Amino acid sequence: MNIKESFKENKYLIIYTFGLSIFALGVCFLLYFKDNLHGNPLCITEICYKNDNMVHDENGVYGYDYIEIYNPSILSRRLTGCSLKDRKRSDRIYVFPDSIIPPKSFVIVWCGVDTIKLYGQRSNYKPRDFHNIDFSLKQGESCVLFDPKGRILSEVKLQCVPEGKVIASTKDNLYEFNISDPTPRYLENTYIISKEAGIKPDEPQFSAQAGCYEEPFYLELSSSEGTIHYTVDGTEPSEDSPVYDAPIYVYNRSEENNVFANIKEISITNDYVPDIPVDKCFVVKAIAVKDGERSDVACRTYIVDIGKESAYSNISIMSITTDPDNLFGAEDGIYTTGNVYNNFKKKVNYEELDVFVKPTNYNSGGRGWERPAHIELFGSKDHELLMEQDIGIRIHGGFSREYNQKSFNLYAREEYDGRNAFKIDFWGAKRGKILLRAGGYRDLYYTKLRDVFNQKLVEDRAIGIQRGEPCAVFINSEYWGLYNLQEAIDSEYIQTYYGVDEDDLILLKNAKVVTGNEDDLQLYDDMVQYASSNDMSIEANYRKLEEQMDIQSYIDYQCFEIFVGNCDSVNNNYCRWRSRTSNGDGYSDGRWRWILYDTDDSVAMVEGLTEASVDSFIEGHWGINPMEDELFAALLDNDEYKERFVATFMDIMKNNYSYANVSDELNRMAELYRAGVVRSQQRFRGGYSPEQGVNDLQDGLYTEEVFNKEIKVIADFYRERPDYIKKYMIKDLGLESRQTEYQE
Repeated sequence: MNIKESFKENKYLIIYTFGLSIFALGVCFLLYFKDNLHGNPLCITEICYKNDNMVHDENGVYGYDYIEIYNPSILSRRLTGCSLKDRKRSDRIYVFPDSIIPPKSFVIVWCGVDTIKLYGQRSNYKPRDFHNIDFSLKQGESCVLFDPKGRILSEVKLQCVPEGKVIASTKDNLYEFNISDPTPRYLENTYIISKEAGIKPDEPQFSAQAGCYEEPFYLELSSSEGTIHYTVDGTEPSEDSPVYDAPIYVYNRSEENNVFANIKEISITNDYVPDIPVDKCFVVKAIAVKDGERSDVACRTYIVDIGKESAYSNISIMSITTDPDNLFGAEDGIYTTGNVYNNFKKKVNYEELDVFVKPTNYNSGGRGWERPAHIELFGSKDHELLMEQDIGIRIHGGFSREYNQKSFNLYAREEYDGRNAFKIDFWGAKRGKILLRAGGYRDLYYTKLRDVFNQKLVEDRAIGIQRGEPCAVFINSEYWGLYNLQEAIDSEYIQTYYGVDEDDLILLKNAKVVTGNEDDLQLYDDMVQYASSNDMSIEANYRKLEEQMDIQSYIDYQCFEIFVGNCDSVNNNYCRWRSRTSNGDGYSDGRWRWILYDTDDSVAMVEGLTEASVDSFIEGHWGINPMEDELFAALLDNDEYKERFVATFMDIMKNNYSYANVSDELNRMAELYRAGVVRSQQRFRGGYSPEQGVNDLQDGLYTEEVFNKEIKVIADFYRERPDYIKKYMIKDLGLESRQTEYQE
């Protein structure tokens, strides 16, 4: 029987079978794709309304509440015309513009401003997320997603959530919500009820203390219970890390290939990486695991056969270890250009932006950009271990963030290890925050000591200074250059030196309130306004102003800034403080006082602005000069103030800035810094030549000769400055008739 005859004989059976198959496939299709049966299947899957520092948007901004919307179907779905609304308030509504959510994809609605509006968005850019949403989220309210016809697609009641948690659903039940960790753009398969934590095993023990060793050795790890897992690259150990089953050979790793020092995506200004291996220490991190429970992480740093080198002689050493993604990960790394940079390049005419305002991960700030780390600090004499502690780190600074060696803020917090202060005292006091400052924006690639040196010279005056000392830093075992371990100016600083508690303190930097209320800026402005709008030559007016400010503190501050020729002062890097109340006792008298910081743009650092010959009373400033400052100009109308200012200026020149005093201290610091600065500049500067300042690299190599020339620039400034600035003071303050009084 041929095929044609066979079909004729069985055609009804074949047709029946084919029809049944089509029906079965249709049923399967409907069952499998049931989420398409009800029109638009879009649904809310996560809501965060306490986002202080949990999740940042694609611009690197934390703090915005967000709503995650998911398309569970296999087809793209239009979000156009859908709306978000709060059930309790009819006026709180957001209607989505023309947009589509691809299958199995998400969009995030950020209840905050999109910072790309500050830069000018590219006309062809299609945003991934939604910003500029005037929509607030509060506990007890319901967030509702409507389709274009006003039918409810999804509704979520905002229940109370603990800090660091969100409300979220899962793939197996899109409409049941539980408390969860934040997972934007990701759905867990199922909700796992948190089990009560078991008993953690003790952390592993190490056979050798952290510190400097002259010879390699074998390190033994032990644990009273559980299996030990360890890492030697800074990553957090886990069950997937190598199992400790034999002693670890600890040696000088300096000749091994660089890993983190080879990363170029840490600067858009200087992407130099060293072409030779950098110095390396040996870092071991370990945990013990038993019955699924992990111990705390134990971490030890071993500096083998390099501690006695001149670059580390007589200075402290700090080892910082943290998971590499915390520094260099594209999404959350605080040291890299990262996804903030990548996203902005897509959105805006990025190449047209000024280099110092270009958004990057490292230019992002706030508590959300703080990352956990472990530090070990070794003393300056024998490099003995002084302390080890789990802390938080952030990038510090303004324009200096653009360079490849960045500064850090270090924070001691209870959330890291139960302490809100560092284990040892710094500068004679407990501290919760200290700085690792790489040298500022300009002196970063030169002496690195200008700021500390300048302030050291006036430590006995009526102004606050930031004390500091050199410190060599290693990050995840690799040498990261020379830094200044320096004081932070905060409420602890004021408590330490002046005895004023935080709850009675107003501390201002520029136009920012560091401690206090936003309204406190007005208190300072009111004082300045009083001085400028009242005749200070009238004694009663001057006495009233004297009740509001410590005149000597202000005079010392102005004398310092004018003498060193700080071109980035007057209306910048301007710090003042006072007690909120006044009991007339010591520093709790409610009067404004001044503190120095960031004084690098001085002492012949900036060509054309800060040489010894510059009249910094009236020129040599990025902004206004001192004589144009409202407060300073008003006070000069008072003869008593002018006399006091001149007497102070002469006293500082004669004593604090006497060349013998300057020379002795400069030589001491230069000797202490020299080898470390050279090693650090060869690590980070390479052939990079900053536009301003000393530029005398031989074949791209920073040498001791270059450092010595830069120290001579500082010495020459202080030697020549008195003759110039004294003449300017006499001229600018109208003292020509008394010139013979100032001949010494």
